[in-house]
Amino acid sequence: RSLACAPQSCGSHPRQSSITCVGSPGIAGDGGLATSALLGLPFAVAIDSQGNVYIADDNSVRKVAAGIISLFAGQTVTAGYSGDGGPATSARFSSIHGLAFDAADNLYIADTNNCVVRKIVASTTTVMTVAGTGPSSCGYSGDGGLATAAQLNHPTGVAIDPTTGDLLIADTTNNRVRRMSSTTNIITTFDSTAQQPSGVWVANDGTVYIAAAGSNRAFALGKGPAVPIVPVAGTLSSGAGPNGVSPVASALNTPQRVVLDSYGNMFIADKANMRIQVAGVFNLPAVSTQPMAQTVAVPSTATFTASATGSSLPPSVQWQLSIDGGSTWNNIMGA
Repeated sequence: RSLACAPQSCGSHPRQSSITCVGSPGIAGDGGLATSALLGLPFAVAIDSQGNVYIADDNSVRKVAAGIISLFAGQTVTAGYSGDGGPATSARFSSIHGLAFDAADNLYIADTNNCVVRKIVASTTTVMTVAGTGPSSCGYSGDGGLATAAQLNHPTGVAIDPTTGDLLIADTTNNRVRRMSSTTNIITTFDSTAQQPSGVWVANDGTVYIAAAGSNRAFALGKGPAVPIVPVAGTLSSGAGPNGVSPVASALNTPQRVVLDSYGNMFIADKANMRIQVAGVFNLPAVSTQPMAQTVAVPSTATFTASATGSSLPPSVQWQLSIDGGSTWNNIMGA
């Protein structure tokens, strides 16, 4: 699971410390290296259980597997609303803004201008509409009934609750976050406080995080009845920063997405500020095991061990080599 922002798709995998950019503005390159491909209008990315990357590229979803990019669903240059029951590559979408995988690698798509959420079944790659009634009837209705009979209004974000399998929908123009039950397909309004919710994320404990573009804030909302919504970043007023203060004292400007990594650090796509804002506890690591000095002669080998504790992030270690008794040191590449 990751972040992306137009007009390039730059994502950071939670297990990586580096950022890789895929593509340049345009539409081309399927079947070739992703880094040589052209992207049209990427809005979001998602990663399946195999580590493949999926990019919401305007009216299509493109897949990057082993560095090769291909069309997975829709057509980037051709918008529409068709194809349910058929293969994903024959379907038509209109301005995809959100992607999310469930535990079975089924892909959920916020088909924004069609006012629906659609699903691509992993086992067959067929498409179906799971929420909303289509572009001819965007609106707000249907709570308490089947999600396919309910109206949505330009949804831009989707997420799966890992504790229940329920689908969370950022129903942006309705100023609602809505929940579709994974067992009954009944839709309800989960929150109506956040203004223009554009991104939604569910932590492993079921806490829902909402990026509210109209509120210039990120919120958290726990499980259970009568649980209050809590601002976790932003000040209601649009602005930028300052850095190094409590997240609720630092202004945001039209935040679009919020995600948490496995360490509990929160990342916010702060659109109008053109930033990724990070809120978390970044303690510097302390070395708990120092490597023992060793002198070896070619072609002998030596093994060194080091460890660090006290950080909310995994420490990185750069090993160095000296061949002149310690007067100069050079980094060992790849170690």
